[in-house]
Amino acid sequence: MKFKCSRALLGIGLAGSLMAFDTPTNEFPKNDKLIILLLNRMIQSMHYDPQKINDDFSKKLFWSYIGKMDVEKKYFLQQDIEYLKKYELQLDDEINKEQQLSFLKAADSLMDIRIGQVSKFYGKAFEKPFIFTEKEVIQLDYSKVSYAKDIAELEKYWAKSAKYSTLMKLTDMMDLQKKTNEAAKSTAEMESEARAKVKKRYEKLFNSFENIPSKPTRFEMYANNIATIMDPHSSYMSPVSQRSLTERVSGTYCGIGLVLSEHDDYVKIEDIRTGGPAWKQGELKTSDLILKVGETGKELVDVSGYSINELVKLTRGAKGTSVTLMVKRFDNTIKLINVIRDELKQDNVFARSFVFNGKHKIGMIVLPEFYLNPQNPLGPGSSSYDMAREVQKLKEENVEGIIIDLRGNGGGSMRDVVNIAGLFIPEGPVVQVRTGDGKVQSMDDKNPEVAYDGPLAIMVNERSASASEILSACMQDYKRAVIVGSPNTFGKGTVQRVFDLKGALTANMNQQDEDLGGAKLTIQKFYRVNGSSTQLKGVTPDIILKDQYFSTAEKNEPFVMNWDEIAPTNYTAWRTPVNVELLQQKSKKRVAASQAFKLIDENIEQYKKRSLDKTVPLNMKAFMAAEKANSIQADKQNKLKELDPKLDMVNMKNDIAAMEGNTYWSDTNKSILKAYKSDHYIAETLNVIYDMINENAQTHK
Repeated sequence: MKFKCSRALLGIGLAGSLMAFDTPTNEFPKNDKLIILLLNRMIQSMHYDPQKINDDFSKKLFWSYIGKMDVEKKYFLQQDIEYLKKYELQLDDEINKEQQLSFLKAADSLMDIRIGQVSKFYGKAFEKPFIFTEKEVIQLDYSKVSYAKDIAELEKYWAKSAKYSTLMKLTDMMDLQKKTNEAAKSTAEMESEARAKVKKRYEKLFNSFENIPSKPTRFEMYANNIATIMDPHSSYMSPVSQRSLTERVSGTYCGIGLVLSEHDDYVKIEDIRTGGPAWKQGELKTSDLILKVGETGKELVDVSGYSINELVKLTRGAKGTSVTLMVKRFDNTIKLINVIRDELKQDNVFARSFVFNGKHKIGMIVLPEFYLNPQNPLGPGSSSYDMAREVQKLKEENVEGIIIDLRGNGGGSMRDVVNIAGLFIPEGPVVQVRTGDGKVQSMDDKNPEVAYDGPLAIMVNERSASASEILSACMQDYKRAVIVGSPNTFGKGTVQRVFDLKGALTANMNQQDEDLGGAKLTIQKFYRVNGSSTQLKGVTPDIILKDQYFSTAEKNEPFVMNWDEIAPTNYTAWRTPVNVELLQQKSKKRVAASQAFKLIDENIEQYKKRSLDKTVPLNMKAFMAAEKANSIQADKQNKLKELDPKLDMVNMKNDIAAMEGNTYWSDTNKSILKAYKSDHYIAETLNVIYDMINENAQTHK
């Protein structure tokens, strides 16, 4: 399953999937009590490990929902929390007994009151110029922030937040003025302009329906919390959310292929769709903050404070048109990047292969997802069929080794991962699956034939999840392949399924014509053939290369399911097992001597240092000094471009012929070649597979 990012309301701290219930009214669903009752029934009967709905669960739900309602603690007062605490141990009764949802409605009423009060005073902070010479800080780790004692303290908190937003805007403007031909303005002029822009953004947030969660939205957030306390991959889906998901999966649109999330006052690039326009262009990076967006050649729109939906409207457009994004890197460098819009096609995730010419001829298969063709599971359009085809093509090219690139592959079809594993091992178990009642089933490759028996390496990173972890773990346990990548993969060892809530209706209940939504629930856990779960721990590669990009692993999510293990199943290691210890020794020497990996390590350490301390100075000199330190680090990172390994990577003859006359595939291919030829991780993986080839040659002398 792909890991998707949710968002919180930008700038004002309200969380939620804000347009999930597309309803003309602002009332809780008329069947709210029934939906909660059925959701609980479905969880208790179908979830892998359902928690009891008791006082302990009630506490978790209470604090989880309060936290998500007011992420930055900008609305509720301490007295509000004290008042609501009377419901802390009552939520289980409301759920179990189909009682009135008193807590939800009380919290909703209080939030509406506080939003109304804040909307009347927040503008005062912008009436006078901010003073940035004082020794003052703001804490952005909201777990360390206390609720305001009264309205006066809340107003001060908002004023400080407004000051921080203005300081960020001001320093961005000052930086842009230095780097562009914009007319010179004084600091005072820019402060006034920055303050006005931030105020306008706040006004927009309070005046926009999309940015003030409706009652149906708050209901869905509450119901969703009931499910996510079971585990982070379980959720409640409103009818509209289900329809939207179907439309997103089945439809196509013209855009640039970004996965976005909220980050302070900006929208952040969380991921870039492999093969999409932004990926092909190659300059946008994960963690970039988007400052401005617009049609190329026209004035850019300042998008600070924009919702994701609003920003996406600017990035989408007619196929072939160009959109310009101004982004800010985590090291504070600012880039202007043009991307040509294109149709975001499902074929971006299809397996494709290439050949590297070097000390040995090596093939590489890139697999972005374990996709499935529901109409023809064993035929074209399924990842296992396509992988078998690519393996055969590489064999016909007489490659001496194969690399499978699973970096960023968030998973997919379990049936396909079993079939893909079977391409590289004789018949035998690939993964074990256990249901909540303790029944264990081994999912086996039943084909005794091996499609490829040569040296094999698999590349992974922290965004390799689920099915990617199954394949990597299987190949590692069989000692069939060497796994290369980040210290750990994502760590998702669970399987989900979507259920219609109407399925929980009993005969004595009134049957419902209205759609009640669905529940996506974890129903199974999977285990390696050696008995260990990949849950939380993920897969630890044999050759560890620190990742220069960063993601949130399963272990960092709240309410995660525990790691455990079951009995190993019977399996036979590969006839010529990988000599992992030898490969590790040789790789460590190369990486230690590599200037490129030294720079990558510095980048990682700098990022960790910044991410640990979320106390930000509101003194301009101190703020800009920190920014300058990060810019110096950025200059060091630019040296990576000078260390381009310039890999000799080519297409196979059949693929070149197939691309003739197909502009889309030809352009995509050029972008892939450009990116992978300069990839230091691929360069080291090639060295590892060269070592495997040489070791095999020595063994068979």
